Amino acid sequence: MIDNLRFIFFTNEYNIHLIELTLKYFFKYNNLENIKVSVISNNYKNYDNLPFKDKVEYLSGNINFKSNGGHFSESLKNVLPDIKEDYIFFFCDDYFFISNTKFDDLNKLMTFIVDENVDYFGFDDISGSEIYGFKPYEKDNFPFGKENLYYRDNNYRHLYSVQPTIWKKDSLLELANKFEFSLHELDETLPNIQYNNTFKCFSNNLSSHSNYIELSDYFIIKYIEVVRHGAFYHSDNGFHLDQNYPVVKFINQLIQEEKLQNKPEYKKIMHNL
Repeated sequence: MIDNLRFIFFTNEYNIHLIELTLKYFFKYNNLENIKVSVISNNYKNYDNLPFKDKVEYLSGNINFKSNGGHFSESLKNVLPDIKEDYIFFFCDDYFFISNTKFDDLNKLMTFIVDENVDYFGFDDISGSEIYGFKPYEKDNFPFGKENLYYRDNNYRHLYSVQPTIWKKDSLLELANKFEFSLHELDETLPNIQYNNTFKCFSNNLSSHSNYIELSDYFIIKYIEVVRHGAFYHSDNGFHLDQNYPVVKFINQLIQEEKLQNKPEYKKIMHNL
C-alpha cells in the first residue's frame, strides 16, 4: 500500500536552508529503498542548489510568495495534479523525524485508509478532553484498536490540522480548488471550510508528536516541530518551555551538531540563540 503513498514536505522559496536540514533527518530515519519524496514550494530561486536532488522531486507552484501565506492553496492547486500517487503524507518544513518510521505499521494503516476510503488521517497531538468529545470509531477493523480512533468533529478548531497528515490527494486538491487559504488558515480551519466538510476525517489518541514528552514508544512516526512564528521553538526565544522539554534539547543539539551559529542563513530562525 505504501507504493501508492508519497511523502510531501511544503516549504517556500526563502526556507531552502531549513528544508535541507529537515530532509537530512528524514533520510536518516527513513532509509526504505525507493521511498517517494517530494518538496513543494511556491517557487525556487535557484534549482542548481537544491539539496538531495538525487532522492527528492522538487515541485514548484510557480506562485509569487505572499506574506499572508496565500501562496499555499495556489501552490497545491498547481502541483497536486502532477503527483501520480493517490495518497500523500504531508509535512511542513519544520517537522524533524527523530526515530525510524515503522513501515510495517504504516502499511497496515494505509490498508485501512484505502479500504475505508479515508480522506484525512491526522497525527496531531489532541488533548484528551477534546478527542473524547469526538465520535468514536465503531468498527473492529482499525489495526491499532478501535478505542484509539475518532472521527474529527467539523466544529473542531483544527479540523484540517497541518501536523503530519495522510491525505487522499484528490480530496486535498478538491479543497484547494474550492477555497483559497494559507497554511495557517487550513490549520486553524476557516469556518466556511469547516461547515462545508464532507470528507471522512480521523484523529487518534496514539502518540507521534514529541515536543513535550519523551515517548518511550510511538505511533508509526516520531517527530519534533522546531519552529514557531519564524524562530526556533526554544525557551531562549521567549516561548514558555521548560529547558528539559525534548524540543529544547533537540534544538540545542541541532545547533551544536550542524554549527548553525556559523551559518548566516540561519540567523533569523536562531533569533536569540
